[in-house]
Amino acid sequence: MEVQTKDSAPVPAFRLVIESEGPAHAPGVVRLTAKDEDSGAADADDVVFQAVATLPKTDALVGRAGVAFVTLLEALKRSEKTLRRSLKRLRDSGRIVVTGQATKQAALYGVNNS
Repeated sequence: MEVQTKDSAPVPAFRLVIESEGPAHAPGVVRLTAKDEDSGAADADDVVFQAVATLPKTDALVGRAGVAFVTLLEALKRSEKTLRRSLKRLRDSGRIVVTGQATKQAALYGVNNS
C-alpha cells in the first residue's frame, strides 16, 4: 500500500498481510499485520521467478520464446507496478533475462540458465 498525504511528509509504503487459522469457512483467528514493503520483496520475487519458470511461453517475433508480462499479470494477480519492480530486481540480480520480444515490442522473460 502506498499512503498519500496532503500536508504531511511522505510515509513509506507498506503491505498488509491477512493470516487466518482454522478452516476457511469459519477461521478461528484472523490476523492483520502491516509490514515494511521491503520485507516481502524477496518472497514476492521468488513467486515471480517461479511463475517465469513455469508459465506457458509466448512465441517471439524477435529472439526466443518467453513468458509475457500480460501472462504474469493475469496469473499472479498483482499490480503492474509491483510486478514490474519484481521483474527489475530479478533482472538486476541476473536470475531472469529478456529472451525476446512479442508484438508491440513487449518483453518476454525467461530464467537465466547460465
